[in-house]
Amino acid sequence: MIAPTAVHPVGQQQGARKRVLIVDDSTLYRQALRSVISADPDYEVVSTAGNGKLALPRLRYYKPDFVILDQEMPELTGLELLDIIRRDYPSTRVLMFSAHTIEGSKTAIEALHRGAHDFIAKPEGLVAGAIQEFVDRKILQRLRALSPTTPAAASGRQQRTLRLDHEGPSLAGFRARAVCIAASTGGPIALRALLMALDRRLNGPIFLVQHMPPLFTRELALSLARFSGREIVEAEHGMAAQADVCYVAAGGKHMVVRDGADGLTIELNMAPPELSCRPSANILFRSLAASSVAKSCLAVVLTGMGEDGADGVGALVEVGGRCITQSEESCTVYGMPQAVDAAGWSSLSARPEDLGKKIVELMGGEP
Repeated sequence: MIAPTAVHPVGQQQGARKRVLIVDDSTLYRQALRSVISADPDYEVVSTAGNGKLALPRLRYYKPDFVILDQEMPELTGLELLDIIRRDYPSTRVLMFSAHTIEGSKTAIEALHRGAHDFIAKPEGLVAGAIQEFVDRKILQRLRALSPTTPAAASGRQQRTLRLDHEGPSLAGFRARAVCIAASTGGPIALRALLMALDRRLNGPIFLVQHMPPLFTRELALSLARFSGREIVEAEHGMAAQADVCYVAAGGKHMVVRDGADGLTIELNMAPPELSCRPSANILFRSLAASSVAKSCLAVVLTGMGEDGADGVGALVEVGGRCITQSEESCTVYGMPQAVDAAGWSSLSARPEDLGKKIVELMGGEP
């Protein structure tokens, strides 16, 4: 039975407004989400549901463009419903609304691996007004980023002519001693494909910034290690970087790499966010551009909204480093790679698995 709050059925003219279905067992969150999203001229909440089972007929009837999906619900959980959506409604984009807890972080990372497009860490203890402010600030931003027809955010760098032939510095003769990776929206799936393509022991370390809050980055490192069979850890302050180990920047902290007495050393700090990001790929990349491996550092910029990483790539390329980017058609959100491509700093654009193969080629190592 269709909810009485539903509006336009499938087939009725709706203009350019994107259809949104909200699935959450919290009445407070359903009301806040509906109120804020419905006020935006680009989106229309077609229905809400208090659990996954109630959402099934609404999915069939409305075929929404977006589902905002809670995870802990009675009768049919968020993960169970997500599997159904990915199987039966592949064009629907799913934004998980995840509890900001250890268990919530595990479920959120699992959801991303199962095909959710992004997640929002649900704040706890907020009153109604604060929840609406949070939804307005966070949820709508993610919906816009995930909208396939949303143009790239205007900026001087993105307004330049996009060099589709990738005229960045040649990779011929280049040998990498360190790899630094930037990823955001859609990153976990891209990272999994890239890391699983690394079929050799690498002759240098990998440093990774994935935009996530605290708790979530530790679970990301654990899950990527399970999938890839590689040594992947959440970075800690003072760690000495080892070859063939991937270091994930801790959520809420910047990661920088310095020259130490015995090689590269990792430092973490709580400096202000850059481009609203902490950890920031720009800060990581610039630290490597000032290190002894600057001329042999390979930057990899994967899917994500915004421009984080672009300025850092510029600093690396200026001192002899190189950059490769994820191809537009394989990105969940093309923003971060596009900023690098538009500046002419990318030497290669490819799917994540092919970027992984290129890393092996440029860094070498034993099988």
